[in-house]
Amino acid sequence: MGFSNSSLEYLNYPTQVIFKCCKLIPVLIGGVVIQNKKFSNMEFIAALSMCLGLIAFTLADVKVSPNFHAVGKI
Repeated sequence: MGFSNSSLEYLNYPTQVIFKCCKLIPVLIGGVVIQNKKFSNMEFIAALSMCLGLIAFTLADVKVSPNFHAVGKI
C-alpha cells in the first residue's frame, strides 16, 4: 500500500482517484479465482457501475491532464 500511494504521488488528484477506484474490480475477480468466494451479479454490477461513474465524473473536466514525469518529481 505504501508503494502504491508513493507511486500515485506523481499523478494529479483526479487520476489518483480513478486508479484507486478501479482496484475494486481486480479484488473482486481475485476473490472469486483465488479464494473461491461467491459474489452476486448485483455486487459485480454495483462495482462496475461505481468505477465507470467515478471515471466519467472525474474525466468530465477535459482541461485536467495527468502530470507525468519521466525521471520523477521535479
